[in-house]
Amino acid sequence: MVPGADAADRLTAPSGARRQSGTLLITLTAATREAQALRFRAFLLLLLPWTACGAEETLRIAVAASFRATLEKIVPRFESSHPARCRISSAATGVLYAQLVNGADFDLLLAADDQITGELVRAGLVRPEGRILYAYGQLILIARGASLQDATSARVAALVAGSSGRIALANPATAPYGLAAQRTLEALDLWQLTRGRRAVGQNAAQVLQYFLTGNVDYAFVSLGQWHNGGAGSGHSYWRVPQALYPPLRQEAVLLARSAHRPAASDFLHFLHSAEVRQLLLADGYGVEP
Repeated sequence: MVPGADAADRLTAPSGARRQSGTLLITLTAATREAQALRFRAFLLLLLPWTACGAEETLRIAVAASFRATLEKIVPRFESSHPARCRISSAATGVLYAQLVNGADFDLLLAADDQITGELVRAGLVRPEGRILYAYGQLILIARGASLQDATSARVAALVAGSSGRIALANPATAPYGLAAQRTLEALDLWQLTRGRRAVGQNAAQVLQYFLTGNVDYAFVSLGQWHNGGAGSGHSYWRVPQALYPPLRQEAVLLARSAHRPAASDFLHFLHSAEVRQLLLADGYGVEP
């Protein structure tokens, strides 16, 4: 075979095996490009569910039972302006603390005081930047069949002392409003006197139910609870003077194990918005000036 002839065949032959190889090469290249395009489209489709999850991520919020009704009014306002949803779990603040220490998977805690949140900070369970004061709580005493409007501490003490009615409070060991109630009764010299008449609830929400269902004649709850669950019942209440119990500085914290830190941080900022401040004031809570 003449070497030059083979070269000419490759350059000038209009048909034959060499051209067929070229056609095959072109066909394979097109197929490869199409396969790559399909793989890229498949990759984009895989991304879509993750994008949707990010847009609809769910914040798990642990909240003191006394604040749940107010939080349930805050959450829809937050969800309407943020790409996140919220799932609420409520219990006494001390019970929630025990759950968190034992690994409960929450993004945020809205406590009824600042003692438990301080413990969580010291335990390293809170993000350093994720601790805020969101409200000041107000303890009240509600009564059945007695007017407590504008009553003095002395009058309330005399009324309770002269009554045989049962009095409800949340567990002082786990509920900040329960501890505040205990301190109030002690300050009024009623703690020992009411020993056999006290009904202790697991949390402040249960205490309010004790009263509304007629199981007790007096109950210590938060003013916020009363505005949300009992104000239309016709019973009167006494705003317990702040001097009778430790301040209820209600704090919220962003937990270190949160998987949704940006959204959780947004929620903390939202708690300080003008919209939420107005809602808190309407529900009977105090806010920072």
